[in-house]
Amino acid sequence: MPFNRPRSFLLQANLQVLMDGIRGFIPEQNRRQLEDALSRLKEDLMFDASKINQLSTALYLFQEAVNSTLRSHSIKPHWMFALDNLVRAAVQAAITVLSPLELDPGDVEDQVVIDGLGAEGQRRRAGAGGPEPDGK
Repeated sequence: MPFNRPRSFLLQANLQVLMDGIRGFIPEQNRRQLEDALSRLKEDLMFDASKINQLSTALYLFQEAVNSTLRSHSIKPHWMFALDNLVRAAVQAAITVLSPLELDPGDVEDQVVIDGLGAEGQRRRAGAGGPEPDGK
């Protein structure tokens, strides 16, 4: 039985817009170009959750591909660390823009509050682990 891959909704043009947004983010860590690119992509993908999920997957695969490519070159460890940090920061910023409720619970400055609960409280209420907010 052959492996059936899920249908990809992303086009090469979508991935190019994503790369342009990341390229704009990296030099100064300014989210504006990244946010503009991701807003355009969300509209192009008609705000469909499964399509946006594929975009998130593409971001993680991008990070893995860049790191794999960097490892295949003779780069000094301190430069490798710096490049890895740049790529990781760009991917994390993009994920944060795509899925604001998936923030690190410790990141109080960016935490989204819904119904009086932050992202961690929402996960607990949904049964994603840990005790309920009322201690049950």
